[in-house]
Amino acid sequence: MTKQPAWSYSSLSQFETCPAQYAAERVYKTIKREDNEASIWGTEVHSAIETRLRTGNKLPERFLAYEFAASTIERVGGDHFYEEQMSLNRLLRPVTWFAPDVWVRGILDVLIVNGETAVALDWKTGKVKPDVTQLKLFALLTFAHFPGVTTVSTVFQWLKFNTSTTDIFHRKDIDSLWEHMLQRYGPMEEAHRLDIWTPRPSGLCKNYCAHKECEFHGVGNRR
Repeated sequence: MTKQPAWSYSSLSQFETCPAQYAAERVYKTIKREDNEASIWGTEVHSAIETRLRTGNKLPERFLAYEFAASTIERVGGDHFYEEQMSLNRLLRPVTWFAPDVWVRGILDVLIVNGETAVALDWKTGKVKPDVTQLKLFALLTFAHFPGVTTVSTVFQWLKFNTSTTDIFHRKDIDSLWEHMLQRYGPMEEAHRLDIWTPRPSGLCKNYCAHKECEFHGVGNRR
């Protein structure tokens, strides 16, 4: 059995892509994720929009294409939170980010709470992907941290494509939402219990993986 760090949607997604890479980076820490052009750009965009929303100053010239999205958020009524860190323990109770019993974490790029309703938004700088599991987690974190909220509207804002993915979640459905989340999470928990990390070769192995000790590194799926 290996000690399991607090999980997040990104760590769950990495595990599902390849358990061996997940373990090397997050459990044994024998590799470090390398930044690439896309990840560096994404970090810069997130930082620029956060600064824009906190200060009210317009975005720099290179990010002006996103000014409309930022100004739209600015006009939404309610209490605004930016880059809001939320975490829960295994009892699904709010805890601090580095609490000894922290179990799951999430950072909401934008959270707006207005009475019984909330909006949780995540800026996306890559390709459009249909998986809304991250939106479910955002809603669950919001319900736990804001007991008065009964409805959370969630948004992926795909900046590069000027489109969005949306979903609405209700407090009455918390049990079923967690059931789905735990079904996704279960295999990762089992891998920690057994300390078994089976590589999952794919096209990513050739150019996008730092786990050089893996038999599939630089090769990918041989089938």
